[in-house]
Amino acid sequence: MFRKSILWRLLGGLLLIFAVGSLFLYWMVQRQEQESRLDQIADDLTTLKANSQVYIRQLLVLDGQNNDERSYRLVAREMVQELYQINGCYPAAYTSEGELLYAVRSDLFESAPEEDFARAMAGTDAFTVFYLNEEQMTVTFSMPVEVVDETVGILRFWVDYSALYQQGRDTADMVLKSCMLVFALIFAVALILISQMLRPIRRLSRISRQVTEGLTREEIDPAVFESLERDQGPDEVGRLAQDMGTMLLLLDEQFDRMKEDKERILELMKSRQEFYNNVTHELKTPLTVIQGYAGLLETAGDDEELKSKAVTHIQNESGRLYRMVLQLLDLSRRRMAGKKEPVELRPLIASVAESMEVRASRYGIGFVRNLEEGLWVLAEEERVHQVIVNLFDNAIKYGREGCPVTVDGRRQDSQIVIEISNQGFLPPEDREKVFEPFYRISKEASREKGSAGLGLPLCRQLMEEQGGSIEADCRDGRVIFILTFTAAVSQQEQTGRRRKP
Repeated sequence: MFRKSILWRLLGGLLLIFAVGSLFLYWMVQRQEQESRLDQIADDLTTLKANSQVYIRQLLVLDGQNNDERSYRLVAREMVQELYQINGCYPAAYTSEGELLYAVRSDLFESAPEEDFARAMAGTDAFTVFYLNEEQMTVTFSMPVEVVDETVGILRFWVDYSALYQQGRDTADMVLKSCMLVFALIFAVALILISQMLRPIRRLSRISRQVTEGLTREEIDPAVFESLERDQGPDEVGRLAQDMGTMLLLLDEQFDRMKEDKERILELMKSRQEFYNNVTHELKTPLTVIQGYAGLLETAGDDEELKSKAVTHIQNESGRLYRMVLQLLDLSRRRMAGKKEPVELRPLIASVAESMEVRASRYGIGFVRNLEEGLWVLAEEERVHQVIVNLFDNAIKYGREGCPVTVDGRRQDSQIVIEISNQGFLPPEDREKVFEPFYRISKEASREKGSAGLGLPLCRQLMEEQGGSIEADCRDGRVIFILTFTAAVSQQEQTGRRRKP
C-alpha cells in the first residue's frame, strides 16, 4: 500500500513529465524543421525565379524575338526544355490566360493543387507544398513571366523536395530517440534514488503497522526495536526512527504496568464475584429445601413416614450447607479445583430430584429420568451436585406449569451426556447470553423471587472446572441444557481390573 501511494505516484509523475516533455520537444523540433524547410524552399524558388527571368530575356534576344507574348509562345518549347536541363525540375509554360503551351511532364501537374497557379494568373508568385505519400514531398511553383514590365505568360515548376523532407523527419526522429534515451536514463537513475530514499520509510511504515497490530493486543514485538536500530542513521529518517524507538520503549513500559494492574484488578474482581455468586446462590437452594421440609413437618400430623423423610432431607441439606459454608469461607479469595474421582450420576441425580420434589409439586412439575446404567464421570461429586441442583431449580422456576422436567443420560464415545429439559422457548440469540452473569430473559418468567441471573453462569464455571461443558438449546418446544462430562471407569470395573492376574 505504501509503495502504491508514494513510489508509484512519483514514478507515474516522472513518466508523465517525460512523456509530455518528449512530445513537446518533438513538436518543437518538427515545427522548427518545417519553418526552416519552408524558408529554404522560398529561397530556392526565389533564386529559380530570378534565373528563369534572366534566361527568358536572353533567349528572346538571342532568337531575335520581340519582347511580347507572341515571341514568348514561339520560344516556349525551347525554353521549357532548357530550364529542365538547367534546374533539374519539371517546368511548364502557359499563356497569361492559363493555356498550356508546353510541359516536360504534363501529368505531374494534373494531380497538383491549383492555388499557386491561380495566384500567378492574378500576378503574384506563389508555391504550394503537398505530399504524395508519407515519404514524398513536392512543391509546385507558379510565376508570371514579365518582359519589359509586361506579363507575357506563366511558368510553373514541379519540384521534388522529398530528400529535404526525409532529412527533416530523420532529424526529428533522431531528436525524439535521443530524448527518450536521455529520459530513460534519468528515469532509471531517479527510480534507484527514490527507491533508496523510500526504503527506510517503507520499513518504518511496516513497523508502524506491526505496532498498530501490537497495540490491539496490548503488546509490542521485540523485533520492532531491532528493526528500528538498523534505521537509525544520521539523516532525518534516522532521527525519526530513533524518536519512534524511544516512544515505543515508553509505550512498552506502560503496557507492562497496565497488564500488571489489570491482572491484579481482574484477580480481585474474580475473587469477589465468585464469593458473592456462591453465597447468594449456592446457599439459597439448600436453605429453600430445608425451609420446604420444615413447613411440611408443621402439616404432617401423625404421618411418621413423611416426618422421617422430611427430617432426613433436612439433615442432609443442612450438612451439605454446613460443608459448603466452610468451603466458601476457606476459598473466598480464590477457588481451587479439588481432586476428581469417579462419580455415578444415576443415584446423584435421583437424590437431587427427590430432594426437590416437594417444591416442584407446588407447580405440578415432576421429574422423569431416562438414564442409562453405568454413567460414571470423572469429577468432584459436590460440584456436579451443585450443577444439577441449579439446573433443576432453574427448570422449576422457568418451566411450564404442569409439565415434567425430563433428564436423559447416555454414554457417547468417551463422554457422558446429560440433557435436562422442560417445556418452554429460548430464542437463538439468548442461548449463549443466558450464561452471562446477571443476564435474564425476563424477570416475569420466574415463578419465584430472588433470582439474580447467576445460576447458569455458575453452572458453566463449575462444568469448566470439571473439564466438561454446558450448552443451551431449544427443540420441539423444549428448552434443553446439555451437560458433557469425561467418562470414568466405575468402582466395580476398577475392582475387577485389580483382581485380574
